[in-house]
Amino acid sequence: TIEELNSISSPLTLNWEAHMTVAEVERNLEKHLGLHAQVFCKLGRTWIETSKTDDYTLEQQMARSKESQTAST
Repeated sequence: TIEELNSISSPLTLNWEAHMTVAEVERNLEKHLGLHAQVFCKLGRTWIETSKTDDYTLEQQMARSKESQTAST
């Protein structure tokens, strides 16, 4: 669990908003939890690391994923 990885002294809630960029989400996880995380996006049947699209918003990443799902069916 995250609690086992990082001794957080009090409960913490992190919120993600559609307008946030992938980079902001990753920074927040590192800043508040000490976790070095990487966001992935599902394109078709494959999970792709988003390092080249860290400037995309979460909304843009979701739209990209949905487009790939539609194209693969």
